[in-house]
Amino acid sequence: MTEHALPAGPREPGIHLFAWRLWWWMSWLLPALFVFGGFFSGGGWIAFALLLFSWIILPIAGLLGMLPQIVLRRRGYRSTPGPVTSLLFLNWWSWLAMVVSLTDFGDTGETTSFVRTTLGLPITETGEQVIFVIAVFFAILSWIAVLVLSFTVRRADADGVPAARWTPLAWATAFGAPALLVLGIAVGSLAGAAGAA
Repeated sequence: MTEHALPAGPREPGIHLFAWRLWWWMSWLLPALFVFGGFFSGGGWIAFALLLFSWIILPIAGLLGMLPQIVLRRRGYRSTPGPVTSLLFLNWWSWLAMVVSLTDFGDTGETTSFVRTTLGLPITETGEQVIFVIAVFFAILSWIAVLVLSFTVRRADADGVPAARWTPLAWATAFGAPALLVLGIAVGSLAGAAGAA
């Protein structure tokens, strides 16, 4: 066992272990949802292109998503290090934000999206694009941060008791990120409704 081998114990905050166990699933399910999610909103040329190149996109996105966990596992970790947990939640919610805000278009030139077409909310196309760009930014930035931390995080940040200092931030990100997404959609919808009035 390496010096970093810290099996999850009963004193370890559960959210870090939960994120560790969820990691594999999210690495594959979220890219799949992004690739195939366009068909839940009527489909379009972007949805078609994503489907056409899914055999390239899904393996690359899945393996890149798993890479930091593979590194941590080789270093002996059996639970998500404290500073990594909140970044994972930020990354995962960013993927979901990308799915719901992706704007597509068909032969008629009419734009579609999950928020407008499936949920029927009057959000503006500009509002969706703003949400999408912000989501892409945070998805990339959080993944880079997780990758860097997987190589550099210290043992003290993965131990049960020290990891507890990161627990409030992990919970705040787990619930705060989706709250911000809902807020962004609500603001965009109110702006869309006001513009249509």
